[in-house]
Amino acid sequence: MFRIGASFTGDLKTSVGRERARDFFDDPLTFTELMPNVESITVRPDGTRRWTIRAEVPLLGAMRVSFTVRRATDTPHALEWEPLPDEQQNFLRYSAAFAPAETGTLIRIVQSVELRRQRAADLHSLAGWLGASRISRELQLRLTETMKAFLQRAGSRLERIR
Repeated sequence: MFRIGASFTGDLKTSVGRERARDFFDDPLTFTELMPNVESITVRPDGTRRWTIRAEVPLLGAMRVSFTVRRATDTPHALEWEPLPDEQQNFLRYSAAFAPAETGTLIRIVQSVELRRQRAADLHSLAGWLGASRISRELQLRLTETMKAFLQRAGSRLERIR
């Protein structure tokens, strides 16, 4: 099994209340408008969401990947989306936790991505030569850049809708 992956954890402090922040991070438009590389998020009739991401996969070039996720946690204090139980290749997990702060809400965002293939060549013809660890290190750098940009944009947007 050939696997590459990356994860990110980051915090955002905002002056908006928890309920407004939660609604903001539950809206697919937040991601399609503010997160680099997210082409679309389709909400399906069964409540699952299909994220389509087009990104430069480190050392391999541009790729388009889709991730279908279901809601795993839905409380006033947390949202979590996870891969479907039968997913075998494209794994996306996203969570947001909302805690009261002195003057608003502290939001912790966690996102992880993993791509699995039976063979490296099933991902890309050069993947086996480059190796999973090297590709994953580069993917980690790109995911961190993407998520930092997203949090900065999200923070600015939240303050404007206050």
